[in-house]
Amino acid sequence: MSLTEDLGILVQRGAHYSLQADVLAELPHFLHDVAFGASLPPKDPDFLYADLHLHIPRTASMRRVIEEISPRVDICAIVTREPKYDSDGGYLDFDTAVKKLKREEIPIAHENNRFVLAGDPGNQIYFVRAIEVYGKEGQELVIVGNDTEFRDNRVNDTPLDDLITEADDLGSLWFLDHPMIIGAPVISFRYPTQAEEKRLRGWIESHHPLVETGNHQSTLYMYPSNVAMRKIAAEYGLPQITNSDSHFRLQEIGLSRTGIPLRTVDGNHLIKRNSGDAFITSLRRGLEISPRVRLESGYSSAWAFGQYMVLPTILWKLGMYKAARRIRGIQD
Repeated sequence: MSLTEDLGILVQRGAHYSLQADVLAELPHFLHDVAFGASLPPKDPDFLYADLHLHIPRTASMRRVIEEISPRVDICAIVTREPKYDSDGGYLDFDTAVKKLKREEIPIAHENNRFVLAGDPGNQIYFVRAIEVYGKEGQELVIVGNDTEFRDNRVNDTPLDDLITEADDLGSLWFLDHPMIIGAPVISFRYPTQAEEKRLRGWIESHHPLVETGNHQSTLYMYPSNVAMRKIAAEYGLPQITNSDSHFRLQEIGLSRTGIPLRTVDGNHLIKRNSGDAFITSLRRGLEISPRVRLESGYSSAWAFGQYMVLPTILWKLGMYKAARRIRGIQD
């Protein structure tokens, strides 16, 4: 679509979602976070807290990552992108993260192709292989716990239904991320048209998917998208997940997170770690226990979003690649 068309849809559909009662009820929470930043209660020892949609800079120290995020999360996905969207090589991938853990002599308690459990006793993090991909229609999918890398530019030519089949074949956990946000070339994001929302509902009816209803970067003019997706998820009885979608800012990882019960109702440990397959299967099962899952979602502050999302995007479009990388902390 043209810039004019994207702007028209942004305004028209934005007004449609923004004037709904549940969006207005969310306004005080949004205004607090956008002005002062999100805040969270301490972790409940009866839960494991997961952030499965985030991006870490390739040059980050894994020891610093663990020190920064362990007070907020227990399970952290290492989400890379297909090469087309990682032209500067800035995204940390799982295999590189494991090499860095070993190089920094960080203890590893469990290791396989799907996850590692790393860190000093009492301060351990599950790091999980993951990737964010676009389907042919433009809807994004986060694939978590795949046992091999999925970095292939051809996925952009693959219909979402086929990508979901491939994700299932890999034995992974997957979810639709920020489904009520559509990428736009110049303004970056807009709301879905009526036809695009109808298409989303078609995928929901076909797959009954896990959906991201809290995305920390859905802030400023896009904050109603989280509330709108929660409403749709409730309508269909979908399992939900909330994530930070942090782009290289370690301090935001876990500020939106999902709490998974440590034990089942009969007292057994819910998360299994005896194998990669068992871990991902149990993680999926835990996220689907909807009444007991804790969804703790906030919004990126205007300052953080401006520095780590808006400014680097502008610099990149202007061809100022080194400056964009430097702001995001991607330096060798």
